[in-house]
Order: sequence, then structure tokens, then C-alpha cells
Amino acid sequence: MSEGQTGGNYSELIKIAKGLADSEVVFRGTFVNSTPWWGGNYEGNVLELEGEQNPSYAYVTMPEAKSITGKTVWFMRTVRGDGFLKEMGISDDERNRQRSKVSVIVRGQPVRVDLDSGKADGKDVLYLKKKDLKTLDEAVESKGGKVYKLCTENEMKEIEEFLSVFCIPRVFLRVGDTLSKAYKSSGGFDSRYPKFLEVMSKLPVKPNTVSFEVEVRAERGSESLAMEFTKGLLFTMYYLGVGNGANRGFGRFKLIKVDKAREGITTDPRKVLESFIPFKRDDSFPSYKGKLELVRMKGGVEKVLKCVGEATTKVKWKTQPRSCGKDLDTWVLGLPRKGKDSIKGCNSVDTKEAKQIAGDMFNEFATVKGNQVNVESGYSFFIGKREVSRRQSYVVLSVNEEGGEHVVYALKFIPDKPDTEVVTKGFFVGLHGHQSANNCKIEVKDVLSKVNAVVLNKLIDDAIDRVKDYLVKCRSQGGSSQGRGTGRGQGSGGYHRGPYHYREGRRGR
Repeated sequence: MSEGQTGGNYSELIKIAKGLADSEVVFRGTFVNSTPWWGGNYEGNVLELEGEQNPSYAYVTMPEAKSITGKTVWFMRTVRGDGFLKEMGISDDERNRQRSKVSVIVRGQPVRVDLDSGKADGKDVLYLKKKDLKTLDEAVESKGGKVYKLCTENEMKEIEEFLSVFCIPRVFLRVGDTLSKAYKSSGGFDSRYPKFLEVMSKLPVKPNTVSFEVEVRAERGSESLAMEFTKGLLFTMYYLGVGNGANRGFGRFKLIKVDKAREGITTDPRKVLESFIPFKRDDSFPSYKGKLELVRMKGGVEKVLKCVGEATTKVKWKTQPRSCGKDLDTWVLGLPRKGKDSIKGCNSVDTKEAKQIAGDMFNEFATVKGNQVNVESGYSFFIGKREVSRRQSYVVLSVNEEGGEHVVYALKFIPDKPDTEVVTKGFFVGLHGHQSANNCKIEVKDVLSKVNAVVLNKLIDDAIDRVKDYLVKCRSQGGSSQGRGTGRGQGSGGYHRGPYHYREGRRGR
């Protein structure tokens, strides 16, 4: 056989192999982020900086196939039950996990960004650029080093665009402390510069800047299963989101190009949204209970995300006239993170109820000395002596483009049987009311020990109604309102229920 014949046969084999591989593809399409992308590398940063000392470029971390697959599998379990996992060849026991009959491939080039201009291929990618850092530093200095005042007393037009994302509560929660630490040490701009770079790495990137191709393949005989999985993948990309902050509207992706889609796969966002109906599982794993349209808003997506963040932040509700933080059961939206606050000036503290609920745990969260109470604020739950630091949100708030405006949906994922084994004792410690009205008190409440499915659904619906009311008010105010829009009362994204789990966050490589 001649060399030419060998080469010809090899090319033919490659052609046949490609044809067989392509026959396994049930869907192939290109997505781009419709809301700010807030992915994370192994350090939890959106940007991977080039160089240690004074980097000029950075790469945007891309969504990974395992992240998209994991979130889609979690969603399909909530709308189809555990049987769907077995159909795919996935055991609910991770130790016996088999190869899935459906596979996902992600293709895309990392976005290389110029840190000085914040651009990549002529397109604005970053909210904060290196050329903005000096202006930012001067602005914080003018506020006495109080970073939070940038969001409440902003008069610096040059950095308004940066503040549009920085003042979203979920973002401020992530980067505010890092920026504040820069002003706790002596020195000028040069000494604070490394912290500024760290803030840049943690911020999300702008919409319409991160695109990649997603391909779904099926083993022979599993095409219908892969098509059903693809519908769930599209729902996940459109409405559940991937990456950090997904429960609060970040990381949504829209389909901009379809290369291949088997007949029967709809890619229209509205039809995808309507293609899944409420599902009953009869166990403690959350199941999809449908969606509600909360509000439609015009303007930039950053304004909408700011309103969404404030609507789920307990500290924000305390700033409203004639309102009290306790009126919003934010624990069903994702518990506030715990923090140590010193609550001073209370005339009296009723510790009897607290001790009845917390028992021996009381001394771990409260110390009473006269009329001053030092507390560890937030929600706490216990299983015996082991503490569960937070619950996961029963509600995903999605921000989507429709008809030239943004619509906010509430997607409910509620267990048919609340996990009372996990949630046996619980209490909230915090400052409800306003000190100026001499209404300073510690509220301690066993919020979950008697919760059943009926009570839980009512609490969730009540919370969603309050969130909707706030969003409508925020829309009428143009996305701005009085008081700090940041604080510890913010839920966190991710899911963790049952033997099979999926969690967003930092990932190893």
C-alpha cells in the first residue's frame, strides 16, 4: 500500500469517526451571558490575573461542563424525581456513580481582558478598570474611609458605572470587606493597590461578554432521555443560572446561535419556562413548585439586581418607615450570614424566652452585662451539639430579558415534607426596629421546630409577596432608596439536600 493510499484511508477513517460522533449530538448551541457573569476559579475569583506584581491583563473564568451538568441534574431531580437519575445511569449514591448516558461538552476561548481599559476585542468587560482605581481611592478617602458611603452618598460621576454593580448587596457582601481592609492600614494609594486588584478579581463581568458553545450527546438508544435533559439544561441556563449569586439573578445565559437541535427540542425561553410543571416528590428533597412573575422593570440590569438584592436583605427592611426586620421571614429565602454585632442602648432584655429556646446554647450567642448586650447576630440551627450555619433558599429569583425590559421571576423549590430531623431548634438574634424610636430589642424565636408543609408554604408565599411589594416600590424609585442597601442579611446561592447534592461556589481544578 502506497503512502498516498495510507493517508487517504486515514482521512476516511477520521471522516467516519466524526460522522459517528456527530450522530450522538442532540443539541449544539452558543450562549452568552444576559446578566453579569460571576463565575469563580479555584480561589473564587472571576479574573485570573497575568503576573503577580502589576498585571496588565487577565482571563475571565469560563463556565465548566461539570457545573452546568450538576445544576441541570439537580433541577431534573426536582421536576422528575430520583428515577431520572437512574434512567441516566447515575446512582444517587456518589460512591457507586456510573458513567452517564448523557454527556455535556463546553467549548470556548477564555476572554483575555486589558485591565487598564477593561476591554476585550473592543468590548467593555469590566465594571472596575485600573484607570478607575485612583478615582475610587479619592472617593473613599473623601468619605473618611467608609466604603459603604460610596453607595449611599455618591457624588462621583466618574465611578457611577462601577458603583452600579458594587452597590448590589450581594456584590458588596463579597467585596466590601476586602476594600475596607485597604483603609485599615496606614499608607497611601500604593499600599492599597494590591487590595484594589483583589476587588477587581472578585467582581462579576458585564453582560454579553462571555460566550461559549454547549453540546449535549447521548449514547445510542438514549436520545429521548438526552432531549429531556436538554430541556432542563435550557431551563437552567435561562432561569436558574450558573456561578455565584445565581439565586439572586446573576449568571443567566441566552441562546444566540443554534447549530443543531433534534426535532422536539424547543429553544424559545417562554416555552421552556412553561414546559415544566409543579412536581410532587413526597420527601424532604425540594421539588419544583412553579414560578411567579413579580415585576417588569426598564433600565440597566444592574438596577434590577440591586432591587432584587435589597428585596431579600433583612437589614434593608429595617430602614423602611413603620417597618421592622422581623416582618420579613428571610430564612425561607436563604439565611442571613452570621455576624458579630454589638447592640447597645437596650433598656431591657428578656432572656427568659431565649434560654427556654436555646437552653445551654444561650451563652454561646449572648452575653448580658447590665443594659448592654453583645450578640452573635443572625439565624442559628442545631442538631444536638452540631451547628448548621445556614439553610438554602427555597426561592430562586431570576432576572430575564423580555420585550426590551427585564422581568423578575420567583421560582419555588419546596420539599413536600420539611426536614424536621435537620431543623429541630432554631432562633434569630438581631436588632429589630429603630433605636431612635427606643424600640431596641433582641428577638429570639423558635421559627422552625413546628413547621409543616402547610406552614412552610405560607411563609414562603408571604415572603415572596413582600419581595414583590419591595420590587414594585424600588421600580417606582428608579432603583434607588434610602438607607444602606448592603449588609449581612443576604442569602447565599447553592443547593444541598439529600444524598445527591449540587453546590455552587469554589471548585478545585
